[in-house]
Amino acid sequence: MIKLFAGVPNLAQRYLPTVVGGFLTLITHTTSTYAEVVYDNLLTRNPNSIHDGTVNQGGQIKGPYEFGDDITLAGKSRIVNQFVFHYFGQVAANSVSQATIRFYANDNTLVDPVSGKTLKAPGTLLWQSDPFQIAHGNVEASIMVPNILVPDTFTFTLDASSLTGSSGNRFALYTSSARAKTGSSYNDFWEKAPTGWVISNFRGNPGSPRADFVAKVVAESPILPVPQLVAGKLILTWRGGKLESSEGFSNVWNEVQGAVSPLELSSVNDSRFYRVRLDPVEPPILETPARRANNAILTWNNGKLESSIDSSGPWIEVSNAKSPHEVDMSSAPQRFYRIRQ
Repeated sequence: MIKLFAGVPNLAQRYLPTVVGGFLTLITHTTSTYAEVVYDNLLTRNPNSIHDGTVNQGGQIKGPYEFGDDITLAGKSRIVNQFVFHYFGQVAANSVSQATIRFYANDNTLVDPVSGKTLKAPGTLLWQSDPFQIAHGNVEASIMVPNILVPDTFTFTLDASSLTGSSGNRFALYTSSARAKTGSSYNDFWEKAPTGWVISNFRGNPGSPRADFVAKVVAESPILPVPQLVAGKLILTWRGGKLESSEGFSNVWNEVQGAVSPLELSSVNDSRFYRVRLDPVEPPILETPARRANNAILTWNNGKLESSIDSSGPWIEVSNAKSPHEVDMSSAPQRFYRIRQ
């Protein structure tokens, strides 16, 4: 299995590592202090059931439509910073085979022609990723999302319309064999046909698998100052980030120099607005490896290079490794590599 981890430090830059042929598996590892898993059915992946964007369950050919699933999140965090999904790719090593992830608010309505029910359908586009390279094989891919605020229920989709569906140019999503362990999803999914969104399911197909696609969503809560009145003094407390103030919500915000939580304000009648701003932190990124004869050249921006003979570890730091780092692929056994902060 290949694990791909892509990082997004801010709204302007996106890093999308791909996999070079041979024995390398590349993983960039990032952590978030306040992250919360709000949807997760990764562990219920059905190894015998994948969907290709058509009504044909179990196929491995890319369908003509953008397709995905609406999910309801657990917990309270709604600022999404990571999205994980599992797909099957059958692409040539040198092909330019790409897909795009989209998040939609379910703020549209349509009448299901089969049931006659009025459904909440995908409407407003909340976020769209840059196109990313589709890898060959069974892939669990993780995309760092640039802190996108989502409602309790939203729809995620995958669009691989650049693929032809022919041998060596195919794509499909894995389905779940059971209900999500965190969050929930109806036993159906959405397809964006030329005439608009349509609701689909697998009822009547062999085995009738659940129409839920394997995914995990990680989010954070807004980090805002919490005011307290203590002995007649107004105290602001917050976690992480920099405290800023403004004369008005729509006015210019300025950092409160030297502010450390908890902060005592000079007056309980202070009429200024306060907020906490999170500076984007550049996650460690393992770039697309280059080839030099039988060697692979690994480059990364920061962090420590680690390797393992198994994707689940244990991971060992590569002693004295500095970017760029050269690995001999002709003599070394198969190994996994990742970057740790």
